[in-house]
Amino acid sequence: TGVNSGTSVDGIDVAVVKWTVSKGSEKDKPQLKAKLLRYDEKQWSPEHRARILSILGHVEQGCENPLKEKDFLQNLGRSNFLLGRCFADAVLEVTQGISPVDLVACHGQTIWHDLPNSTHQIGEAAEIARITKTTTVSDFRVGDIANGGQGAPLTSSLDTLLFIPQQGILAVQNIGGIGNVTLLFANDLHQSPVAYDTGPGNCFIDAAVHLYNQSLYDKDGAIANMGTVNENLLNSMLSLPYFDKKIPKTTGRELFSSDLLHTWRTKALESGISAEDFIATLTELTAVSIAKGYLVPLNKNEKLHNLVKNGLSQVVVSGGGGKNPVLMTRLKAALQREFGRVIDVKSHDSLLEEKLEPNLEALPAGCCLSDTKEAVLFSLLGCLTVLGLPGDIH
Repeated sequence: TGVNSGTSVDGIDVAVVKWTVSKGSEKDKPQLKAKLLRYDEKQWSPEHRARILSILGHVEQGCENPLKEKDFLQNLGRSNFLLGRCFADAVLEVTQGISPVDLVACHGQTIWHDLPNSTHQIGEAAEIARITKTTTVSDFRVGDIANGGQGAPLTSSLDTLLFIPQQGILAVQNIGGIGNVTLLFANDLHQSPVAYDTGPGNCFIDAAVHLYNQSLYDKDGAIANMGTVNENLLNSMLSLPYFDKKIPKTTGRELFSSDLLHTWRTKALESGISAEDFIATLTELTAVSIAKGYLVPLNKNEKLHNLVKNGLSQVVVSGGGGKNPVLMTRLKAALQREFGRVIDVKSHDSLLEEKLEPNLEALPAGCCLSDTKEAVLFSLLGCLTVLGLPGDIH
């Protein structure tokens, strides 16, 4: 059972997956077969979501007052166990009637990601194991950094083991709170997969929409569709050094923070930019940073850059951003400008349906297969961990 709460802090994702793993020869990747038995999403209560966001806000802003710092550490420690109980309760609810469940693999809730030094997730695994009475694996990002990785994106492990294309180059793009991509190459191209964070996904759009009308996200991109992109503000946003940084690279709310959004919003207000135009511009930022992110970070490696520039044929999208038709339209346009040709962009669902043999009737209303991906990923990483097999693309 894979469990996750992402950077959007919208809820707990739980996927129950039956994995069949064949080890193969020492040089071969593990051979995998998966069957998605059940998936569900449990929204954070307003109180718990506010608690998580308050921790994230404290981490972003820092604290020099020792008394406040002590209060923060107390809140952090208690929240670690509280979230552990929430994750455990979600597991018990979703797995009811499925027996036996051999393993819980919980990513937890990221509250800090500072490369190359540290990463921190909360949601106490010992509490999950106690309540579910099931072996529990956690600390996936910590483990990746300890072994020389970036700690993100981790979805590249699932992408690499399941979705290598038969020909050409495939970009597997996740648009959650933060955007990340795995570039996959057909075997005849003799190029290892490349994975990194492209920049903001939904985090700024969601936050700006919440300021606008208290909604959690821009449903169907309706607000962005009412606005017009402000090119001057967009160019100012794109001047952020992260977008020009070369791979390997990863990021999070530490950089794309509420403080940065406040700075941009203040600039927008001073320039007379409407809320609708601001949200349209943030939506364009996500689209353009993804499209440019397939080439600019590769500039140090001319062979790899040219391979992607000339060979990318398709982008498949997962995460909440894939449900925003305005964002998808702008992503297609941005890719065409960047590559000088039409790039096929579609939902990740078709690939996932082929590989996961899912019971589609078991998906909750409003969910699609791409929503399950990160919880499925952690179920895989947990499985590989207990089998003593590597779980990263390195």
